[in-house]
Amino acid sequence: MKSRFIIIAVLLTALAMLAFTATRTITGKVTDRTGQPLPGVSVTLEGSSLGTVTDGDGNYSITIDRNDGKLRFTFIGYKEAVEKINGRSVINVKMTEDQAVLS
Repeated sequence: MKSRFIIIAVLLTALAMLAFTATRTITGKVTDRTGQPLPGVSVTLEGSSLGTVTDGDGNYSITIDRNDGKLRFTFIGYKEAVEKINGRSVINVKMTEDQAVLS
């Protein structure tokens, strides 16, 4: 009986470890205020070295190792955007021009 309890405890611990270390992919599209796609936007996971860049249609895909945190979107001439992940797998972002940079 005691050995069954130990085996069950080990299996539950292994499953919990897998759940906390599982990777997941977040996708989305980055557009300007008029809905036009923005290619070349830098998308990074705050507090890590993980990142990617949007493609020609403004789409991105980033694989992360957590369910929480923030994605940071930066592009020259636009205000930085930060989005909380909150377990979402699709995060679309609308960026606005930074008038101070454009002037």
